[in-house]
Amino acid sequence: MNEKVRNIGTQALLTAFGFALVVFVSLAAILVYQNFELARRIDSVIQTQAQIRAELHELQREVARLNSFFSPEGIKKMSLKMKRFDHLNDGKANYYAALIYAFSKQHELDPYLVYSIIHIESSFVSTAVSPKGARGLMQVMPSWSATFNISLDDLFHPATNIRVGTAILRDELKRRRTVQKALAAYNAGKGDGTGQYVKKVMGVYKKL
Repeated sequence: MNEKVRNIGTQALLTAFGFALVVFVSLAAILVYQNFELARRIDSVIQTQAQIRAELHELQREVARLNSFFSPEGIKKMSLKMKRFDHLNDGKANYYAALIYAFSKQHELDPYLVYSIIHIESSFVSTAVSPKGARGLMQVMPSWSATFNISLDDLFHPATNIRVGTAILRDELKRRRTVQKALAAYNAGKGDGTGQYVKKVMGVYKKL
């Protein structure tokens, strides 16, 4: 009888131990899973924060770039310089200055170099036509209209003219490497005395 009781007791202990072991393993597995899940979530949060910081940095760069396109102080300063031309009112001077800044920055040019070209080329008369047929503010030759898929009359539109003129100048700068050579190439299409032209443009440019 005592032997049976001992056997029953031993079995009960073993059962209880086995149950406890199962519970322990289960709890351990739950804790491991929870820790793993917590670590995964922490990694996810860290990655998300890093992504947010990267996106914020890129957004800040884009804002800075856009601000540089339309620098209020720069546009105001250039607009004031245009007041020397009696035919330009405040609104037109501000408009031209904003266009010069926008397209110069788009084509990685100094806005004041573009200003100097327009000063010499047309004195800021948007309807100007040279004896050789060059048109508008930057005196773009009609032969460029096909390249840029525009009409000849489009060259009288200030925004179109400055967009095309700055694109041409940018390409010449890439080919010629120096501002003087690029200016000479820009002007050569009209058959003028390029050396004198370069001196005139650089003379204005150096005073700004």
